[in-house]
Amino acid sequence: MQVFTAPYFSYLLCVSLRSTMEGDVQQANAKADEMESNMVETKHELLKVQEMLDMAEKELEKKVSQTTPFKNLKQMLQKKNDQMKTLRRRLAKYEELDD
Repeated sequence: MQVFTAPYFSYLLCVSLRSTMEGDVQQANAKADEMESNMVETKHELLKVQEMLDMAEKELEKKVSQTTPFKNLKQMLQKKNDQMKTLRRRLAKYEELDD
């Protein structure tokens, strides 16, 4: 029967712990690499979805601007703006007389 001395037992324990820790570090590194890869893929997917959303918004905006109610509202707004300009010019004439 072989008797282990305390220093030899400590050495074996250290070797075992070191081996276990190295394995844990390798697993952690592999997991980190996998997570980084997943993050990059997710960012690419996010960019694609954002592009699709931008395109959909532009298309929807284009469709809205071509509708009859939108065109009518735009014409009404232009007429009111023209009326405001005319009224400001007329008012400016009277304000000059008061000075």
